[in-house]
Amino acid sequence: MGGMNVQNQIKRALSKPESIEYVRQLLEEEELFTRSELAEVVCEEFGFQDPRGQNQLGGCLKALRALEAKGWFQCRVRKFKRLTLLRDGCPRPWKDRKECRQKWEMSSDWS
Repeated sequence: MGGMNVQNQIKRALSKPESIEYVRQLLEEEELFTRSELAEVVCEEFGFQDPRGQNQLGGCLKALRALEAKGWFQCRVRKFKRLTLLRDGCPRPWKDRKECRQKWEMSSDWS
C-alpha cells in the first residue's frame, strides 16, 4: 500500500463526525495536548500503525492540521521562544556583552 493511499485513509477516518467529536473531547479533557501528543493518542486509538507497529505520526499530523485548518477543532500549540546565542553564550538582544558575560557566569555558578 502506498504512502498516499495510507494518508488518504487516515484523513478519511479522521474526517468522520464521530472521529472529529472524539478529537474534540480529547482536547477538552486533556490540558497538555500539543498536536504531536494528540497525534500519538489518535494513532493508538484508531490503529494508524505501519507494518512494523510504528504509529503513522506524519500522516496523522497532516490530517489533524487539515481538519484544524477547516475549523473543526483547535489544537493547543506550545510556543518556544528561540534565542540565538552569540559565541560567548549571550542572547543576541543583549547589547552589553560585558553585562551579559557577568550574568551568564553568575547563572552558571553551581557552587
